Amino acid sequence: MEGGLLNLLNDFHSGKLQAFGKVCSFEQLEHVREMQEKLARLHFSLDSHVEELSEDQRKTVSDHNLEHLLCNLEELSSSIQKLHLAENQDLPKTSAS
Repeated sequence: MEGGLLNLLNDFHSGKLQAFGKVCSFEQLEHVREMQEKLARLHFSLDSHVEELSEDQRKTVSDHNLEHLLCNLEELSSSIQKLHLAENQDLPKTSAS
């Protein structure tokens, strides 16, 4: 069992492990995770300065913040979709019976 675990560890360090298919690297997954964290931080930080503004300014700033969040969310969604599409293209084709 120890030998098997050591082989698994070696495969992990060499990059041979493909948890999400051959086309999905750990770097791509890390990038998506970083984008998720960035979006979460942005979401929580944007409203922190709004309370000090007038009602009209709040509306303008809130609209801008929402647009900014949606743009980042669209970028994140696109990155995740690319991973999903790449994974589906990597799957072997099966014939219908």
